[in-house]
Amino acid sequence: MSLPEKNDERKVLVDFFSELPLRELEILKKITDELHRAKEIHPSWPQDSIHQAAIVQEEAGELIRAALQHEFEGASKQPMETEAIQTAAMALRFLLNG
Repeated sequence: MSLPEKNDERKVLVDFFSELPLRELEILKKITDELHRAKEIHPSWPQDSIHQAAIVQEEAGELIRAALQHEFEGASKQPMETEAIQTAAMALRFLLNG
């Protein structure tokens, strides 16, 4: 890809993201922040897709647990958001490294 094509692609992405609602941008920022935090804590990432997917699944399981606790035990919604962000970050890491 030549330099002008990269600049065009960047402009398309910047234009796209500039039109997103603020709440969506805030969530995307939290996901990318979590991705970078996780990379610092766990710099190595499995080479095989089974173990990569298992990490995503583990986070999704924690989201389910937080949702169950919210619905049936009266827990706050905050743990669900935290787990959803972690799940999304690991899904993004899966996509970036797959």
